[in-house]
Amino acid sequence: MKRLLLTFLLLAAVPGFARTSPPQCLFQTYSTLDGMTHDRIADIYTDSRGFVWVCTWYGVSRFDGYAFKNFSTTPGDFSPLSHHRFVSVSEDSNGHLWFTTYNLHVYRLNRYTEQFEDVVSLVDGVDSKHYRMTHCLHDGDGGTWVAIAGLGVARFADGADAAPVRVDAFFDAPVLGGDVTAMYVDDRDGAWIAAADGQLNHIAAGERTARTLCETAAPAFAFTADAASVYCATPGEVVRVGKQTGKVDRLPGGEAPLTAIVADSVRSAVYAGSRSGELYRVAGDRLARLDPKGARPRRIRGLAADSHGIVWVTSAETGITRYNPSTDDYKHFGQEPYTVSYNLDTITKIAEGGGLLWIKMNNWGFGYYDRERDTVEPFYNDPKQPNCQMTNAVVRFDVRDDVLWLSTYNERGLRKAVLLRQPAEVFTLDSKSPDPLSGEIRALMTDSRGRMWVGTRDGDLIAFDASNKPVYTLPAQGRRGTGMIYALKEDSSGNIWVGTKGEGLYRMTPEGGGYRVTHFVHSDADVWSLSDDQIYCVEEDGAGRIWVATYGGGINLLEDPVGHRFIHAGNLMTHYPLDEAGRVRWLLYDRPDRMFAATVDGLLAFDPGASAKLMRFRLMQKIPGDAESLGNNDIIHMLKDSGGRIWLATFGGGLNLIEGYDADGAPRFRCYDKSSGLASNICMALTEDRQGDLWVSTHNAVSRFDPRRGIFSNYYLYDNMRNAVFSEATALTSPRGEVLFGSGRQLYRFDPDEVRAAKIDYDLRFTGLDVRNVPVVAGRRSPLSESVTEADRIVLPYNFSNFRMEFASLNFAIQHVVGYMYKLEGYDQDWNISGTTNRAAYSNVPIGDYKFHVKAFVGNADAADEGITIGVEVLPPPLAHLVG
Repeated sequence: MKRLLLTFLLLAAVPGFARTSPPQCLFQTYSTLDGMTHDRIADIYTDSRGFVWVCTWYGVSRFDGYAFKNFSTTPGDFSPLSHHRFVSVSEDSNGHLWFTTYNLHVYRLNRYTEQFEDVVSLVDGVDSKHYRMTHCLHDGDGGTWVAIAGLGVARFADGADAAPVRVDAFFDAPVLGGDVTAMYVDDRDGAWIAAADGQLNHIAAGERTARTLCETAAPAFAFTADAASVYCATPGEVVRVGKQTGKVDRLPGGEAPLTAIVADSVRSAVYAGSRSGELYRVAGDRLARLDPKGARPRRIRGLAADSHGIVWVTSAETGITRYNPSTDDYKHFGQEPYTVSYNLDTITKIAEGGGLLWIKMNNWGFGYYDRERDTVEPFYNDPKQPNCQMTNAVVRFDVRDDVLWLSTYNERGLRKAVLLRQPAEVFTLDSKSPDPLSGEIRALMTDSRGRMWVGTRDGDLIAFDASNKPVYTLPAQGRRGTGMIYALKEDSSGNIWVGTKGEGLYRMTPEGGGYRVTHFVHSDADVWSLSDDQIYCVEEDGAGRIWVATYGGGINLLEDPVGHRFIHAGNLMTHYPLDEAGRVRWLLYDRPDRMFAATVDGLLAFDPGASAKLMRFRLMQKIPGDAESLGNNDIIHMLKDSGGRIWLATFGGGLNLIEGYDADGAPRFRCYDKSSGLASNICMALTEDRQGDLWVSTHNAVSRFDPRRGIFSNYYLYDNMRNAVFSEATALTSPRGEVLFGSGRQLYRFDPDEVRAAKIDYDLRFTGLDVRNVPVVAGRRSPLSESVTEADRIVLPYNFSNFRMEFASLNFAIQHVVGYMYKLEGYDQDWNISGTTNRAAYSNVPIGDYKFHVKAFVGNADAADEGITIGVEVLPPPLAHLVG
């Protein structure tokens, strides 16, 4: 399930931006050091199973995200390959891969046997060692059409199995009219073939003879099609043929030869370009010349249309030109060269994925199209920007959903960019400070009027209405400013309490349309003043009294919420353990006789109803060897959920639940940590949603905990290509049910119901089988009758029962956080949790039939998918049935 990252500004006045930021990404590069066969890449393709194929100057590599499997030639092997340099790859409708080598020979890689087949050698009368392939296209019925220079066109047919490919039909060049100059396969599996003498041919699906439609003065160079017709472009005209009727219309070109043609399915339009830069649109029975505004390309070399009806023009100029039919104008885009001076690459490409249009420009330049701003933005390849990751001469790229694969001319190798889609909207709070790292949000609160209050370390305190519009800002207090705001609390009388780190406590009493502010600070001369000016939390008990957590002076009690007299360890609270519990981070009122204080050195429990002089405090700490004690003494945040249970977020001890109390009234804890599925043992903040699930911000992710099932699900939020770093005790659930977490100057907000409903497609595959530490090759006497990626059964001799299975989630967008669990059913009693390790090894498995089952998960293994299985049979020794 895809989620779009949205960024807003929570400002009274929104400043302008100099440029947009590129999509947040995680980058990883691969080279021969990682197992790839060569660093020079000529093509990249993600197949229908999810594997990535990389054509290199020395063979082909198949990548599953963990390891490369290489296909190439070696001295003395039996490979039919005549050249080790591969230039392109495509896939037929049955999943077999077709490769073109540098000498323009074509080979099929059988998906099931993983063996190359010299397909042209099957054609009678063709010297398969000396030929040149000019076109290779696939239809939807298992057919592949291959044009061979000087000989004709062969249609090869295959099935979704290990059977070898066969020649289905062959069409001689003299019959077609000479060498093929253009070829097209339509949506009805018919082939359209233009030949060198101007002959235009059509071969309907299933037919064995070609029908000549017409002859043109010059050979055609390209085809395109819309819903009703196929268009054949020649230098002097466009020939239109009705798919249903077969009617032929000839549309004359202009003065300059035509050079490009494209169909736009969005606007149901067909465009043609010329050598001198004219752009035409098919209008009835003619080519209507267009006269767009803007600088006209000098020579049109290619046309492509995107999903929004924008036409992209490749010309002789470096870069690329956009033609927008809605505004009838051109706009040229280019980038400054950031590559070696001798780079020459005239191939352009547009492709859509991850919600963006990606553009490889002529010569150099690579980026994505910002449709709102009508700009092509660089993709981490602008050397003037600090986030530059690579040069901007991209050799090849492929995009599938949120994963972009590319190779640049200068750096070489394979680069993966995962577009970070997260289930949250990101709000960036403006800061008055020139320091971009300042302005951390450290306090969040929703008041009784439904307004969200945000306090920052810069001293900003802003209230926002339900539409995120600022409705109140606290003016700076005093000569030194308000201070770093760490705590916010609205009491039952409507007063807003603001705790700061260093500037004491503020009480904001509603008055008129604003607030009357009273400031409390520590004074050595006043024993009833605050014990310390570092305020981390403010809490109200059932009697309406105000409790204040200080970081250095313990807890303070303000018995009269409108008064000025604070009770603490420095006056009446004489039994307070100031040495052990002086630094308090959070307070939580449980019931009239029980309250908790979270400190850096344990959990403090006390009776808030007792008189200050008689009040006793009990400090609970981690006890070595006691699994029911605290997970860690450093407690960051606490929450009492809708069921009355109390949860603690600890720094290093995971999420702790008070499960009950012993005979002496001391809490007993249950600790949830990474072994339970929590993303990290470092927990920063807690909140509960309307469904009763807990949301925990951790060191590197947000975890959702379903207390009914005891299951964690983890979600990764990002900030500038790294995991978001969440602030302490900064979380809330809004009146509308949205969950918010603070991270620096940003707020991450999401709808928990939408996140819960999102399903993950792990695209799990078996990727390898080793027996006795040797990779298994499918064959007649092999444990595999076909490739492990396609097989449903493994058959092992009794003395080959030591084996290793490899598997992978081919959802590359999340693969870096995917965990695995596996079980050999009939042998293993329980599931084996392998974490991020994508392999399982077995030794001396007894004779019998088994089923190997693997599942994938993110976070908690209990939330794993159904997984995939493969049968495993260990055979008895020969003649074993005769023994005894």
